[in-house]
Amino acid sequence: MLLQLTQKVTLNKYKNVLELPKMDQSLLPGQKCSVAGWGLYHAGSHLSDVLRELNVKIIDSRMCNNSRFWAGGVFESMICIQGEDSSLCKGDYGGPLVCGKNILTGVISFGIPTCSIDIFKPPVVTAVAKFIKWIKSTMA
Repeated sequence: MLLQLTQKVTLNKYKNVLELPKMDQSLLPGQKCSVAGWGLYHAGSHLSDVLRELNVKIIDSRMCNNSRFWAGGVFESMICIQGEDSSLCKGDYGGPLVCGKNILTGVISFGIPTCSIDIFKPPVVTAVAKFIKWIKSTMA
């Protein structure tokens, strides 16, 4: 979702912006990134009342698409990630994947509904770099 604001925002340590990635942004398997959201702590719990951050790493797309994983359901415009000590849950979808220095690399798309770590069904993120032309034309 792109937001058009009616007034300027003063940036500070609580409010900041993320940069868009370059169209040719490349990610390496194992690269460390982070996600943020107000999602459930676990299935059946309540939404978080504070923004939480989770360290993740990029998973090789060929492995993520193999028959034991998402079996071809992950396209070129998607990125698979794995949390280091927990996983994403309902309420986190639509949140950012940030890699490098404040670069909006992806938008959290889908994962398993149980909110647990499943090495065969890692969370999937939409790759923002694949939509840069559309984003820039929409913002123009």
